[in-house]
Amino acid sequence: MNEIVKGHTSHKSILATLASLLACIALVMALVPMQAIAAGEEDTTNPPTTEQPGGDENQDGTTGGDTEGDDTDEPTDVVEIAVPTAAKNLTYTGQAQKLLPQNKGYTVELVLDDEQEPGTGDEGTGDENKPSTGDENTGDEQDPTTPDTPATQTEGDDATEGDDTTGDENTGDDATEGDKPEAPKQEIDIETDKDNVLATNAGTYNLKVTLNKGYAWQGGGTTDQNFEVVIAAADINKATTATVANVTFMGEPVEPEVTVAMANGTKLVKDVDYTLEYVDNDQIGTATVIIKGIGNFTGTKVAQFQIGEHQAMYRVYNPNSGEHFYTASEFERDHLIELGWKNEQIGWYAPVKSDAPVFRLYNPNAGEHHFTMSAVERDALVKEGWNDEGIGWYSDENQTVKVLRQYNPNAYANNHNYTTSQYEFDHNISLGWQDEGIAWYAAAEGGDTEADAK
Repeated sequence: MNEIVKGHTSHKSILATLASLLACIALVMALVPMQAIAAGEEDTTNPPTTEQPGGDENQDGTTGGDTEGDDTDEPTDVVEIAVPTAAKNLTYTGQAQKLLPQNKGYTVELVLDDEQEPGTGDEGTGDENKPSTGDENTGDEQDPTTPDTPATQTEGDDATEGDDTTGDENTGDDATEGDKPEAPKQEIDIETDKDNVLATNAGTYNLKVTLNKGYAWQGGGTTDQNFEVVIAAADINKATTATVANVTFMGEPVEPEVTVAMANGTKLVKDVDYTLEYVDNDQIGTATVIIKGIGNFTGTKVAQFQIGEHQAMYRVYNPNSGEHFYTASEFERDHLIELGWKNEQIGWYAPVKSDAPVFRLYNPNAGEHHFTMSAVERDALVKEGWNDEGIGWYSDENQTVKVLRQYNPNAYANNHNYTTSQYEFDHNISLGWQDEGIAWYAAAEGGDTEADAK
């Protein structure tokens, strides 16, 4: 009986355990769907950002070019502006001039023609606008799978050599063109004047005006506007003055310096703004220089100058007083040599006549001479008792050779020296003489004879 009771109790315990296990299983199965639902709601609320197929996404959730709509600098509505008006009747002045107004609603661009754009290296082939493949004229340049075989390279080399030969044939013409002055460089300035597009050099300026986003032309339309603004070259005859110094004839054609300047004082540059041609410049008399405008200038200007005779300036030295004396008179030179002065040959050559006289003075108390171009210095010495001996000779107006002046502070009299020799000048300075600059100008340096003139 006890065994039956124990068996019954054991069955009841097993059943209770099974019931508890079934209850746990049911509870687990009930919880799994709820967690899946919760997880799904969490994914919907916070979707991952790393696996979106839309590409680059903006912080505000938009993608691609939608960000352009947030540009606060652009007008929200289309703004109409007037088409600009280009300047007319411009002529080169040497100063910047206004070509076209500037506006925040559009951008101005200078469009250069083919001659002003950099070369592509394929000029004259008919394919200037195509990128070079390095194998032009081979017939295989479009086949990327074909290797560069020796035959193809030979063919390409032949074509290249043909191009080089053509270039060599044109070298002479190119050299001739290279000798011609280059046209003024076309540049525009949009920084100096924020309200206007500026340019200085003569030429034709092709300007393209492109509207900025959010703008339109008054009356409608957004098409680019093109303008051709011309700054004409200035007439060199009317726009400039020319100064040519008279020169001294020394047996060779002369080409004196020419100064060409605009009314505002700006000096023109030879071979950039003009060229020179001399006529009748190989003889004594009136000569002509033809000034031809180039670059920013056009037309011609003619100026005349005088070619005068020259004379030798003799130099003698007094060993007793230490004085150097200078004269254009052969008679005076010979007389002084007879009195014991030493003949130092020809000091320099001077023009027989010019507009720049050199005055000669004599001190009867000290027995010395002085020479100067300064009328003020001359008059001051005359007041002190020096004798005015008039014009001794003339300075070269073309300022060909400097005549240097030195002063000896240790000597009471005969204390000036004049020379074209830089060596003699430096030597005297080393001995304590003082540099007093340029006294006047010679037409040529001297020597033992006229054949030594230089």
